Amino acid sequence: MDNKKTDMKTSFKLLLVAFAFVMIHGTLLAQVPFKNVPAQSKVLVKGTSTVHDWEMESTIVNIEMGVEHHENKISIDDVKFSSLAKGLKSKHSLMDEKALDALKVKQHPEIKFSQSEGITVATQGKSFSGTLQGKLEIAGVSQTIKVPFSGTFKSDQAITVNGVVKLKMSDFGIKPPTAMMGTIKTGDDFVLEYSIDLKTNQSISASK
Repeated sequence: MDNKKTDMKTSFKLLLVAFAFVMIHGTLLAQVPFKNVPAQSKVLVKGTSTVHDWEMESTIVNIEMGVEHHENKISIDDVKFSSLAKGLKSKHSLMDEKALDALKVKQHPEIKFSQSEGITVATQGKSFSGTLQGKLEIAGVSQTIKVPFSGTFKSDQAITVNGVVKLKMSDFGIKPPTAMMGTIKTGDDFVLEYSIDLKTNQSISASK
């Protein structure tokens, strides 16, 4: 009798494991991997100074994320972003030099973001919007931030996403750059403005 109970418990556990495997495997199959199109992806860093506003742009970015589309909802997970800090350029070489020094690019060459938890948001036609949460690393310092985004399905295999993130240099241990013997000082506040096109070899419709 005891053997039968043991066998039944073992069979039940195996059944639960098999069920969990099927559920997880199904989720993985439903999630479609997207990667950014380098020529159609850019990140702007904008700030202020005692003289004028400034802007730096980087097109050296790499982004990956998993997307699952079902009915009128979209699930986003595993968002990873990286960009070479030295890829940031402005129209002023002096500004570039000071900014790269402040970012400590030799010790910390990359700016990185990793999503900490997946989200599901409602879609309105081909559009969707929401807020990601994750860790952003700049100059070797990581902070948990929230990233607002708006997106559009351009096709079953292409998405465009954009947004603006407000940050402070001091939160990442960055000393605001100065120039001209300290007569020009940048402000502590800055924003990351991004516009990204992403594509996949699969059809997002297959995950509905």
